[in-house]
Amino acid sequence: MPALHENADVSAGAINNAGDVVGTESFDGSSRVLLYSHGAVQAIEPIYAGGSLSSYDINERGWIVGGLNQPIGGGSLQGNAYLYRDGTVHNLNDLLTPAARSDWQLIFATGINERGQVVGVGLTNGRAVGFIATPVPEPASVTLMLAGLMTVAFAARAGRRTQR
Repeated sequence: MPALHENADVSAGAINNAGDVVGTESFDGSSRVLLYSHGAVQAIEPIYAGGSLSSYDINERGWIVGGLNQPIGGGSLQGNAYLYRDGTVHNLNDLLTPAARSDWQLIFATGINERGQVVGVGLTNGRAVGFIATPVPEPASVTLMLAGLMTVAFAARAGRRTQR
């Protein structure tokens, strides 16, 4: 996968059946996603000034998931899971239901299937826990139903009880 920035390091992360390749280009302390499709490379930029993107997976629709670092002040970054769909980067935390948003911080997304279900790692009650989020079709936007998240959290909690 060719770099777009002259002195960048590039890694390829995933490929779909159409031959689209998603990767991460790192340079000057930041990173962005590269999408190689039909012989051309496209840069996908972070949605926050001073932020960075990394990619983990791409599905057959060309939807990409990964990690989005958001500057939060004092030189610190906050990790967020993201979905790139139809030319737009979405912070998955912004798509959670209000109840789920108060309990979860989705840190990074590691996979996406053809139904648009996203898996990754999030924080709940101060612990890192795997999540699965399923999109709920809405005419004007993408939102996430968190039944899968709650199932994973319940299973993690039940596992802790049996270990005692």
